[in-house]
Amino acid sequence: MKKQTRFPYQFFVVTFTWSWLIWLPLVLIGKGILPLGKDLLSLSTPVSILAAFGPAVGAFYCLRTLHGKDAVRQYLRGLVDFRFGWRAWLLPVLVLRGSTWLAWALPELWREPRLEMLLPSVWVFLP
Repeated sequence: MKKQTRFPYQFFVVTFTWSWLIWLPLVLIGKGILPLGKDLLSLSTPVSILAAFGPAVGAFYCLRTLHGKDAVRQYLRGLVDFRFGWRAWLLPVLVLRGSTWLAWALPELWREPRLEMLLPSVWVFLP
C-alpha cells in the first residue's frame, strides 16, 4: 500500500489507540473491574484531557511518516504565524459579534423575551 492510501488508516489507528489506552483504566475502575480505589477517579479530568489529544497525536504521527521529521515542526510553525491580511482579522470579530447580536435580538421577531445576557447593555456591541 502506498503511503498516501495508508494515511486515513494510520491516523485512526493511532488516534483511537492513544485515546483508549489512556481512557481504558478509568473506564475499568469506574465499572469496578479494576479493584483500584475510586479515589483515583479524581484524576479523571487531567487524564481525559491528555486522552483528548489523540487526534493531534495521530495527525503528528501521520505528518512525520508521510513527510519526514521536519513536517511537524513546519506545521506547528505555521500555526503561530499571525501575519494575516486585514480580512482575516476582521472576519472573526464580525462573525462573533454578529452571532451574539443575533442571539440577543432574534427573539424579538417572535415576540419572545430577550435572552439573558452577561453584557451590561446593547451598546457593548458597538466597540
